[in-house]
Amino acid sequence: MTHDYVAILTGLNGLVLVGASVQGALRYRQYVTSGLADLASQWLRIEQLMDARRRGEEPSADDLLIIRRAMPRWRNAHRFVAKYSLTAMSGSAYIVLFLFVLKSQMDILKWAGTADASADPDLAHRSFVVTMLSLAALLLDGLVAGTAALIRGVRQVQGRMTAEYTPLEQREALAVIQGRTPTSATTTADSNPSPQP
Repeated sequence: MTHDYVAILTGLNGLVLVGASVQGALRYRQYVTSGLADLASQWLRIEQLMDARRRGEEPSADDLLIIRRAMPRWRNAHRFVAKYSLTAMSGSAYIVLFLFVLKSQMDILKWAGTADASADPDLAHRSFVVTMLSLAALLLDGLVAGTAALIRGVRQVQGRMTAEYTPLEQREALAVIQGRTPTSATTTADSNPSPQP
């Protein structure tokens, strides 16, 4: 362990600490914001139900079903937490990462502040491993988050397409885009042959 090595590790650990702090705070904010948004929309439905009952109107079976499906999300804490567990776990992972890197950095600074400190190969190795694993975790999280966002986006588009258009309509649109004759046009032409002379 040398003072140059300490300077390099301190710089890298500073990056990791800032990244882990920012990501942990963002994940926690996302967790709380999305949970509160769900809670607010569910309360709005319940308030609409209570207002309708004040006016003497009975809710429809569909309205009650929507409210019943929404209620377990906020009435049972374990279901509420399960819905947002991935966000909460990734935020917790950043807290753990932050603590490991902070402990490693404190050990490094303790060594650097010791007068006539001997070369400590165990500390050098341990600090290197913690720093590299934490950098890899930050990079991996970015890749995983980007991939997850891409998959969610594709599923949303597919869901909208499936909800609005039949599979036949989707195939026909794809055929037109690719410059082929749509299936229904081929089928119609085959079922109505032109008269033979």
